[in-house]
Formats: sequence, C-alpha cells, structure tokens
Amino acid sequence: MEKIIIGIASALGISIISFLGALILKKIKGIINPIAILKNEIKAVHEEIQKNNHSELASLKYSISRAHREYIKDGKIDRYALQCVIDMYDSYRDLGGNGFVENLINDLKRLPIDIRNGRDET
Repeated sequence: MEKIIIGIASALGISIISFLGALILKKIKGIINPIAILKNEIKAVHEEIQKNNHSELASLKYSISRAHREYIKDGKIDRYALQCVIDMYDSYRDLGGNGFVENLINDLKRLPIDIRNGRDET
C-alpha cells in the first residue's frame, strides 16, 4: 500500500511540476515577446534618428559652406553672423561632421569684423 501511495504521490508531483513548468514557460514567453517587439521598435527609432542626423549634418554643411562663400566674397563678416556660423559648426561637429567644415570656419574667423552692422554695437 505504501508503494502505491508513493507511486501516486510521485506521479502527482511530476504532473504538478510539469504543469507549473509549462505555466512558467508561458509567462516567460509572455515577457520575452514584448521585449522582442520593443527591441525591434527601438532599432527602428534608432535608424530614423540616424537618418535625421545625416540629413541635419548635410543641411548644416550646406549652410556653413554657403555662408563661407558669401562672407569670403564680401571680405568681411559681422560678429553676430560669425557666432551663428560657429554655433552651426558646433552642432555639425557634435553630429560627427569632419574637418572640412572646420577649415571653412577658420577662414571666416580670419575675416575682418564688419562693425557697421547695428547688431555688433552691444
């Protein structure tokens, strides 16, 4: 009789453990699936940010190059314009821009400052 009870208890114990194992596995999958979804969403957002950064980098490079052409042609630059171009360069550099634009900024910094512009009288 004792062997029968031990056999039943063993079978019941195995069944309970199997049931609990399946339940735990189901809960784990319920957690892992949303994590996988979030991981894919994060990857998509990261890729979108990279595209936006690349676009912003190109836009800043164009704006700095255009300002460089304009002020080099004029032979002078006012303080406000120089500071704006330097601010653009700082953003450009923060986004990973290269040294090409740094050379343009250095050219602009060497230009004479146009003090006739009212914004410089502060």
